[in-house]
Amino acid sequence: LDDIPSILETKTRQDTGVLLLPLAKAVRNDSGTEARWLPALTYSYGRTHQFSDTLPINGGFSPGHLPDQESLNHVLSMDWQGNLWRLAATASRSDQDNRQPGRENDDFAAETFGINFSLTPRSNLDLAITLGKESSENLASGETDTTLRTGLNLNWRFRTHSVELMASRSDSDSSPLVRESLTTDFTAQWSWQFGRTRGADSGAGHGFSSRFHLLYSRQTFEASDLVFGFSDQNDLWTVSGGLSISIF
Repeated sequence: LDDIPSILETKTRQDTGVLLLPLAKAVRNDSGTEARWLPALTYSYGRTHQFSDTLPINGGFSPGHLPDQESLNHVLSMDWQGNLWRLAATASRSDQDNRQPGRENDDFAAETFGINFSLTPRSNLDLAITLGKESSENLASGETDTTLRTGLNLNWRFRTHSVELMASRSDSDSSPLVRESLTTDFTAQWSWQFGRTRGADSGAGHGFSSRFHLLYSRQTFEASDLVFGFSDQNDLWTVSGGLSISIF
């Protein structure tokens, strides 16, 4: 195919880099322990350039058909770690620069920021809270879409039972305010493990193990178009259960 002059050829060039700074391990207190109030820093950089610098011969292409786009991505994360907890914060920005003739203004920019806090107050209990914000801007139209996300997870384990709860909410709107939406998600699951084994003392045990679970889930979605007066609303809920048995 390299020898066919009428075929459009594109090139892709990528540059990436990652920087790790474990500050908590590098800095120590007078007693020699790690300074846990300092985070572990991670920064990553990515650049991708996709372009075509040769106009095909007799292929029906004009200079405006030649792709030329550059994307930049920056991600910074901070991580704090304790005995029973963990806190992580992440921020990122990406830019898409379209340099194709006739589409120079079709550029986009996006930013994200998120915080995740997890806690294990007991050996059988895990809690996690998530907060996030995302925004994307269309530089050609001047519109910006923003989404706020919140989430909560709980996992409580007993000897033969376990309970897991997950809840999340996403609020989205645009600037100028022409559309908005709301999405919620809730899931609850209870599981029970049981079984019986005979002859284990003799080394030739046999029996069965089983797991029964019951799950409830509900999802809602509401969207409004403030320009044309359209609205959409959906509500979906499900209840399901299952039983698995292993015989040995």
